[in-house]
Amino acid sequence: MKKMFFISLICLFLSACGKDSYVRNDGYAPNESHIEYIVEYNKTKNEAYSIAENWIAKKYNSANNVIQQKDKENGVIVVKAIAPCVTGWMGDAAMTGGYANYTLEVRMKDNKSKISFDLGGMGFTNGPDRPECAPPTKSMPALKSYFKNIKDEFVKEWNNSTKQDNF
Repeated sequence: MKKMFFISLICLFLSACGKDSYVRNDGYAPNESHIEYIVEYNKTKNEAYSIAENWIAKKYNSANNVIQQKDKENGVIVVKAIAPCVTGWMGDAAMTGGYANYTLEVRMKDNKSKISFDLGGMGFTNGPDRPECAPPTKSMPALKSYFKNIKDEFVKEWNNSTKQDNF
């Protein structure tokens, strides 16, 4: 009887940890898996596109590895990348080496852009990818801050860059 009680208790503990630590992709809280910003600046669509393309190449080290779509005519760049993510396992123990997959979409018009982020699954540097599993809920504030920083870096580039006709 004691053995059955302890087995039940362990199963209950493990299932509770899983529910608290992770949510499935379809279990994100409303507006949590999609984040978007509208940014205004004093640039044409073509200028903004060139600046964004250059910034992405610098930020992600190799634009060819992350850019999934480039459409200069319509002012759209789509990037698939990863963000560092603290993962939890068995309660509140934090483990490093995790990452969250995300899609960054930048849509540019004259004087305005929409920057959106869509979270995907997660993975581990030394372990399996878990595309069906969203990042731990306790990681969401850090991920949102990460995305806000990317948005802020775009804004800084668009506001500080000037057209360079001469070298």
